[in-house]
Amino acid sequence: MPSSKEIIVQPYVARPESVRHALSNHSWKHGIDNFFNHQVRFSYTSGYAFANRFFKLIEAYSASSKKKEITLIEFGAGTGLLSYHLCDLLHRYQHPLKDSITFVVTDFSQALINELKHNPLYQRFQQQFQFYPFDIYHDDLTTLPAGDLFMMCYLFDSCSHHHLYVHQNTLYEYHVQTRISHDDYIIDASHFPPQTLEKESLKEHILEACSGNIHHNYAKFSHILKESWRKVPLSKTSLASHEDHLQHFIRSTPSLPDSFKFNFSPLATDFFQRCLSALPEEGMMLVYDFGTPSPQSFKHEKKYLLAPYGICNFYALCFPYYHWLANQFKFTSCASSFKSGESQCNAFHSLKSKHSFHSTFSQVYSTPGGESTKRCTKKINILLNKDLDHDLILDHIHRILDTLTEFEKVDYTLLMNIAIALKNKGHYDHSIQFTQTLIDSYGPLARSAYALQSESLNALHRYEDSFLLLSPIINDSTFSSVLYQFCISAGHLHKYKSFYRSFIKLLRHTDYFIPWRFFLIVMPLLSSEKKEELLTWLHSIQKKKLIRDTFPKGFSEELKSL
Repeated sequence: MPSSKEIIVQPYVARPESVRHALSNHSWKHGIDNFFNHQVRFSYTSGYAFANRFFKLIEAYSASSKKKEITLIEFGAGTGLLSYHLCDLLHRYQHPLKDSITFVVTDFSQALINELKHNPLYQRFQQQFQFYPFDIYHDDLTTLPAGDLFMMCYLFDSCSHHHLYVHQNTLYEYHVQTRISHDDYIIDASHFPPQTLEKESLKEHILEACSGNIHHNYAKFSHILKESWRKVPLSKTSLASHEDHLQHFIRSTPSLPDSFKFNFSPLATDFFQRCLSALPEEGMMLVYDFGTPSPQSFKHEKKYLLAPYGICNFYALCFPYYHWLANQFKFTSCASSFKSGESQCNAFHSLKSKHSFHSTFSQVYSTPGGESTKRCTKKINILLNKDLDHDLILDHIHRILDTLTEFEKVDYTLLMNIAIALKNKGHYDHSIQFTQTLIDSYGPLARSAYALQSESLNALHRYEDSFLLLSPIINDSTFSSVLYQFCISAGHLHKYKSFYRSFIKLLRHTDYFIPWRFFLIVMPLLSSEKKEELLTWLHSIQKKKLIRDTFPKGFSEELKSL
């Protein structure tokens, strides 16, 4: 029950109708930057180490199917780096398939597709790549080229799901209620000067954003939305017509526990079935996602159903359900069996000769990915906590990196963690070397590497270099760290028009980090009327305890002098 100090934003509804789910969906209109503003993990599946695993599966698929030409369609491509790295590996290895695979890259976000089309990385292989906006919910597969192999990584976990609970053969659905506290607030920079939204005005603003009419403040929303859950008999929900189907799955799947929780998506189910129907003879679908791998591995806690990153929701898949579904279409399944909640790889295929492929799959996915780079990161963090000579640090780091494979050495998260640790220790020049490796490897997609390198350059007072580094991406970027560092460099260089534009953009996309002194830099750029409005607003919020406590030391005195 909500307390008297809380405001109900939305009563109990199924997850797909919830506030958080709506905001999660709309947030992806920001394209690549959404990964960074909400700290969504993506680097492993976008790296060469992961692509090398899929490369081996595709090679085994080609051998088993005897296909000499393959059209590979990646759904929900996101950064698009998986397909790019697969193509790059084919050419690096001079593989017989290197010119025989056509890559069709799709995503529902038109913004993402536009960025990928114009990314210079793909120019090398432009004859092999096609890009399409594609909504898996509504678009027909016939609008795409006919595919032999479908590939999707972390796609189904972003689909709208219902949270279900099975207890003694009775099905329930969890509904969620959304609340905010009376003392919650956000700084809304839809107009300038900004305004402070609280209570009912904040509630209305959130609901307006759920309708898709507001495209900012998402990072702020993630800090203030609270949820409660309650279960409702499935027969009394919108899923009542699916109950027989779900009961059939439960009865047909051996070893399921008497009580368990899982996610179910009618939309993902429909798309999965359409994919299986669209695949040709000896076709295949590769699905890499997180969730429950087997009937014996269900978790009891509700938290395992949902993985939130900022405002972005991701839902754990029930893989036994998809294996059962594939069997209805006469497709064979082979799957990894790592711990529940970890990412799993699943292959659904209609190969006539399957033994060789299954053997390769078992070898490739005998262990989870990324374990070596995690151990390496720990060793480097321990190393950097020691008092080492500045000039010897890189030698020590490279000795540790030499224990990794060629592909593991360019893992995005690994190199970013090293660069961050070096920056935090004041080794800015060393940090820049690692961020430059990422920028060279990933191009404009490496938003966090751009931001970190800019931070190091600014710390070294190399403001011109920092400004030039970010200038090519600043107009398209909504990543708050990029915008903040650009403001710092522009301010020091007295490029006030550039500073002003980026500061306004920063206010719209940051969370609760407000660089208050930037308002003082903006003051001389405003008309007398706008300056008066801004001063009035700053003086008014100075009286609000929550906001006043966030003012930096001395800011109030500087404000009074104006």
